[in-house]
Amino acid sequence: MARSRTISPKFFENEDLAELPPEARLLFIGLWTIADRSGRLEDRPRRIQGQLFPFGYPSDIDQALSSLDDLDFILRYQVNGNNYIQIPKWFLYQHPHPRENDSGIPPIPCDLTDLKGCRTFSRLSKTKVLPSPSVPSVSSVPSVSSSEAKSASDDTCGSTRKSSRKKRERKLEVTVSWLDSAFEEFWAVVWAKIGRPNALRKYRELVKSPEMAETVNRAAAAQAPRLLAEAVARRQQGAGGPLHPATWLNGARWGDEDPTAEIIAKPVSRQLTFGEIKEIQTQAYFEEYIQRDLERGKP
Repeated sequence: MARSRTISPKFFENEDLAELPPEARLLFIGLWTIADRSGRLEDRPRRIQGQLFPFGYPSDIDQALSSLDDLDFILRYQVNGNNYIQIPKWFLYQHPHPRENDSGIPPIPCDLTDLKGCRTFSRLSKTKVLPSPSVPSVSSVPSVSSSEAKSASDDTCGSTRKSSRKKRERKLEVTVSWLDSAFEEFWAVVWAKIGRPNALRKYRELVKSPEMAETVNRAAAAQAPRLLAEAVARRQQGAGGPLHPATWLNGARWGDEDPTAEIIAKPVSRQLTFGEIKEIQTQAYFEEYIQRDLERGKP
């Protein structure tokens, strides 16, 4: 099912993307609309063409996908014999609706912040190692020339290299499926949904295990009412907006309170009026906008 997505102005300024033909760039935008909330979709070129270009595509859509893959705008990978696509910088530019269904596609088993590692797995996953054929009878074995013998030797060396690649692949199998899911749970309970890319980056950097993710998420849920109440008080006094989730993570604030305490945090929208929450979020976005302009050197 197609969904509404966001297009950043940086899309049109990307020099690497500009090297591709216009139809490939349009295809890249279209992939966002049919990707799930985690930026994944099935790698089925004919189906993609039917969904995005029902009236025809001017070139080979599989080749266009390969061009996007070569420039790391997408990652084409294989899991259990099925082909999938991952958009690696998805969470930097897209903000799926909270009620959007979770992804049903297995994630690429690598950290998306390590694009080199993901590229390695992407290539390894598409390398098909065929099973060894049965041993033929002596009478059916053809004569082998010296050139063919050398080729067979090269194949043996190639098999050895594939074996070492598999070992490296196993080292890359640090799946982030639980991490993405844990972050979505964290983001659902935060007191101010601002600075998501920075928060996601810090979450991936600091949270090292599912147990730690549970601790962090429970602490965020427990502290959310207090932090939002403090933000309201600061806003009324003209002393600033809410604490950014990324700042909260960077300061290891989940240790401020006991996350194992039996505290059931009520949804913050029931403790404050809609107008108060909207005012806080608007002020925070405005401060972020001013800060970005200052960093760019604008007056």
